[in-house]
Amino acid sequence: MRWRIGWRRNNGERICILTGTDSFYLTKYGHTSKMNKYERRDRMRVKMCGMRTIAAACAAEEAGADYIGFIFAKNSRRYVAPEAAREIVRTLRRVKSVGVFVDAPMDEVNEIAAYVGLDYVQLHGHESAEMARQSEHPVIKAYRYGDDFDADAANVYPAEMILVDSYVQGAAGGTGTAFHWQNAAREIARVTKPVLIAGGITAENVSEAAAIFHPFCVDVSGGLEKDGEKSEEKIRVFMEVVRNQVALLPNLLHANA
Repeated sequence: MRWRIGWRRNNGERICILTGTDSFYLTKYGHTSKMNKYERRDRMRVKMCGMRTIAAACAAEEAGADYIGFIFAKNSRRYVAPEAAREIVRTLRRVKSVGVFVDAPMDEVNEIAAYVGLDYVQLHGHESAEMARQSEHPVIKAYRYGDDFDADAANVYPAEMILVDSYVQGAAGGTGTAFHWQNAAREIARVTKPVLIAGGITAENVSEAAAIFHPFCVDVSGGLEKDGEKSEEKIRVFMEVVRNQVALLPNLLHANA
């Protein structure tokens, strides 16, 4: 195999990228993150969050999702026990797993992440940069637009990716409410890391989100549910819309210019 070695800047640090059949990031946090063909930045990814059953997770993987998320905040209606999440992860072949935590002690985060076999941890509270540096897994840092989101802060936060969610007072996330995308687009575009857009994403508006933000990934949860549970049909339809909008994206971007 022939490898090419390149470099890019992240938070002022040089990061080595090895490119061959697969690509790897060698990050300053000591993580080696493999980017397979599903993770290269040539298309919009999909993260399906709030998974609680093997059936829903397998439906997401089969439909083409890139990431699935597990909620480990016990006050969430989508909470899943680590034991159940571990069984789900064991059934997965390709899709990457993300554990969502809200202001949990980092020793607890690391313990659950290792036990479940997570690929990423998502810090969805007001975790400090020092807390993130204690993570033993790559970090996705979530911010709420209208509360604590600041592009400059996001750019220097020790995370691999940045997620921007809606702000609803008293709720950490998962509200099913979209923020003001058009108003937020310019500031979010200042984030230099891969961006995930969350909050009220559905099959009906995901094409609009793609056109406005051109994000690395969209994060969907409630938009996949029927009667409070993940719907395999809604999962399938959502991914069909995403695949179709890829072909339409140049026209959508032109329309929003």
